[in-house]
Amino acid sequence: MFFPGESSIQSVPFSKNLPVPGNPGIYKLEYSKKEIDTLKKILNQNGLTESVLDSSPFPIIKMNSFERKVRILPNDFQIGDFEEDDQHPGKGKLKYLFDSLQESMQLC
Repeated sequence: MFFPGESSIQSVPFSKNLPVPGNPGIYKLEYSKKEIDTLKKILNQNGLTESVLDSSPFPIIKMNSFERKVRILPNDFQIGDFEEDDQHPGKGKLKYLFDSLQESMQLC
């Protein structure tokens, strides 16, 4: 999950592991009320509701929550400039490239 702009992870050490919501959403996870409220606030600031976490964008893949580093960057990560999206007028697109993530992740 990526929150553009001002991100709440700035106050969390990058080495900390955080639970990532799986199916079916945030209430299945063992979050405290404070953590749930913080997650709702972040989602709200980005124009999202908690229901976006209720279904997977990959319906064939089912998973419970898992832990991951707060921020990781793959080796040879390259990001291009924003461009006009020819398939969606008025919206932009961005190209990014990186090596395989199997062994190339680095903690930032």
